[in-house]
Amino acid sequence: METALHQNKTFDTIDYSEQKLSDNEFVNCEFINCNFSKNDFSSIDFLDCTFKNCNLSVAN
Repeated sequence: METALHQNKTFDTIDYSEQKLSDNEFVNCEFINCNFSKNDFSSIDFLDCTFKNCNLSVAN
């Protein structure tokens, strides 16, 4: 599967807890009030990203 690239984007109030984010690369992105609980970050690249008021509980 090809990696999806996301650059210079803002993601606001998104619930990723039930979504698979594998094979994604985020560069210079901002996540605000997003829910990443129980998500697996092992095949996701975050480069120069910020997380504000995000739920990262039980994330791998």
